[in-house]
Amino acid sequence: MPPVDEQPTEADVEFQSAHEILDASGISRNDATFRRITGGVSSATFAVDLPDGGLIIKQALAQLDVAEEWTANPDRVVAEAEGLTWFNRLTPHHVPRPISVVEHLYGLVLPMAPQPSPDLRTVLLETPDECDAGWPSLLGTILGTWHLADYQPALGTALDDTSRLIDLRINPFYLDIARRWPEHSPRIDELVHELLSVKATVVHGDFTPKNVLCLPEGNLWVVDTEVAHIGNPVLDTASMLAHLILKIFRYRADTDTAAYLHLARQGFLDALAPTSRPASLGAHIGLFLAVRVAGRAQVSYLDESSTHHIAGMARALLEGANLENECEKWLT
Repeated sequence: MPPVDEQPTEADVEFQSAHEILDASGISRNDATFRRITGGVSSATFAVDLPDGGLIIKQALAQLDVAEEWTANPDRVVAEAEGLTWFNRLTPHHVPRPISVVEHLYGLVLPMAPQPSPDLRTVLLETPDECDAGWPSLLGTILGTWHLADYQPALGTALDDTSRLIDLRINPFYLDIARRWPEHSPRIDELVHELLSVKATVVHGDFTPKNVLCLPEGNLWVVDTEVAHIGNPVLDTASMLAHLILKIFRYRADTDTAAYLHLARQGFLDALAPTSRPASLGAHIGLFLAVRVAGRAQVSYLDESSTHHIAGMARALLEGANLENECEKWLT
């Protein structure tokens, strides 16, 4: 009598793609425990606990996990692997090196970070007083090291492709704000031209606190390089600084924490290479602030008053206001 087929369990269905990616990588699933990691929108992400250590499995999504339609080619997983490999070569203690790439499943296998390793976004929002004091300058030094590196060896690779920049940043962020705030569209068009025309270094593309892991003993890991490309370093600098400004607004009523984050913003900025701080930095920061309070990727931790003030700061920066003057005006 033939065996009766067992119906797959809910867990089997949920983790099927992770099982397939691990199998295709030649890694045994014996005694493995799988957990879904939530919070990201561009990939299905799983943690795998194995007897000899832990792994992270990522599978790029064609439709990002957001309410609106937002699609991107899932073969960006190849560029993510190349981006991690590139940055690992430059800063090996601060970027994990991929273990395997499974292109036909759009999968990527990475080592699990030493634990505990909360992301910087969570730390800044929940326990900012527990941050290691050296993280701003370390993060700025890491980014400066990347931006000063010669990008020539990346020519002809998956990093030499701006399609992911267009799909994941220019269309949903820059051009979306241009549609919502049409009075600023001429300036935003100029910013887009900067991003597409300048090829100065390999750019991370999503350099935000959620993609920075706070490891034991003050170390940092930077992850999630699916938007990595040869381009304009202002994208990374503006993205991180905009998020730090948002966190300062989050703590405006807590003067000690706001002052600490204000110093952290300055410490990060001071550690950067001059090439990471072009004249248009303020306008790009304004764009990212607009995205987070009026665009497709709005943050949920600000009150109505802070949201209103940030929108005003964003508009002023897009109109050419001086960055430091605006920070003094709104953040002190």
